[in-house]
Amino acid sequence: MTVYIMLFLLFSFVGWFIDTAYSSIIAKRFIPSGYYKNLPFCPIYGFGGIVIYQSFSELREYNSIIIILLTAFLIILLEYIGGVFCEKVLDEKLWDYSDMKFNLHGHISLLHSFYWFVLITILYYLTSPYFNSINSFLKEIRTRSIPYDLYISLFFVVTVFILTTKTKDERLKNLRKKISIKSKILSI
Repeated sequence: MTVYIMLFLLFSFVGWFIDTAYSSIIAKRFIPSGYYKNLPFCPIYGFGGIVIYQSFSELREYNSIIIILLTAFLIILLEYIGGVFCEKVLDEKLWDYSDMKFNLHGHISLLHSFYWFVLITILYYLTSPYFNSINSFLKEIRTRSIPYDLYISLFFVVTVFILTTKTKDERLKNLRKKISIKSKILSI
């Protein structure tokens, strides 16, 4: 379990960094990404990191093209499910591709799916020569940390829950303000 928490945290941060850099470059100003205000952490990327790790691990006997295509499909599916979850459960739309061509309900788009494919391809070719070493390192951590897994997992779940509930009202207020501004502009 500790390995998955480490992967989750690592990919949540790396994903936040890449997404923030991308959004900031497009907007030509700093745009922090993520669900949590002032915290460099995006949970969807953490879950994606776990999916990528498991996919690379479980499929390593297959041809690299199969591994990359299947992993990209799983990540795109995760993005879609995450978008639906955020919209239906959290009453928030954290990303919206509705204005892009070839999108599905605004949760995924052809362009961003292509980005995922490219990122997964790069990640695969960067990590595949070292995957056995990475896997051995993570297994070593797993065998040493079993007694602490329950406590770490419990702490992690409680912390994420507190952060989610603490910041939701502020995020919803900001979202309502943005929608109000957009509707005023459209009515002019």
